[in-house]
Amino acid sequence: MTRPFARRSIRPGNLLVRDTLLAIPAAVVAVMAAATNEWSTRPDTVVLQVLFGLYAVAVLMFRRTSPVGSWLVAVAGAALSAPLVLRAEPAQVVLAFSLYTLLSSSDRIDPVPAGAVSYLSALAGTIAMDLQLDHGMRFDTFLMPALTVAYGAGRGAVVRVNRRTAADLAGRNAELLALSEVAQREAVLAERARIARELHDLVAHHERCLVL
Repeated sequence: MTRPFARRSIRPGNLLVRDTLLAIPAAVVAVMAAATNEWSTRPDTVVLQVLFGLYAVAVLMFRRTSPVGSWLVAVAGAALSAPLVLRAEPAQVVLAFSLYTLLSSSDRIDPVPAGAVSYLSALAGTIAMDLQLDHGMRFDTFLMPALTVAYGAGRGAVVRVNRRTAADLAGRNAELLALSEVAQREAVLAERARIARELHDLVAHHERCLVL
């Protein structure tokens, strides 16, 4: 029987603060990466940068307090943002972070379907971007989304297995301690019973000696 993960209890508010401190600089890096493309002279550049930054912040901020919701937003963002900002890698990195958190935080999510959905989303965004840029579909069109998603899914699955193993070991250790306590109590009771029998035999022998 699979036990829940043995994890320290951290308040959602503390998680949100920690993830916000990570999300803001990560989003700045993502926006800078998204800005290094071929449309720097477009009039909607600033608007798209701001929207992409808000998207990255939202996903990274809530990835642990709401892992399923942030992953779904990241899936949609990977497909939609690439043809808009004409860079696919920043959204794919955000998707990998959310996928890692999703798989590492729960043992109820199957890594294969989650990874497949993530890959198809990232691939759709990359293909749409390449078609818009008239680059055509190349080998790295399929490779880069696969590598990014595989990293997030693989790392999340490994962390989940480690936590599950730690939880199982902690449960077994608790069971052994409980059995040890039961055995100690039974040993004490057996010793008391032995002493009581010896005292009873001693008293009975003394009474027979007095009668004689």
